[in-house]
Amino acid sequence: MRLLKIKYVILKLNSPGSNKKYNNKHEYEILQKIDSEKIIKAYDFFEHDNSSVLVLEDFPGESIQTYLKRHTIQIEEFLV
Repeated sequence: MRLLKIKYVILKLNSPGSNKKYNNKHEYEILQKIDSEKIIKAYDFFEHDNSSVLVLEDFPGESIQTYLKRHTIQIEEFLV
């Protein structure tokens, strides 16, 4: 029997013809150079139907917007 490990990912897409294609590729290249458990991993970058797709590591958590609805933080705490 073969076991498969399922990994959830985030797909960051841009609109066809958008200028963000370069930004996604640049973000991918930067993330590939960072080796830290505190920074998400970029698994892949590819183009499909004139759009770019950045495949990122999924991570548990919530958006900053949702967090700030329940908590208040000082700027010094946020920047640490």
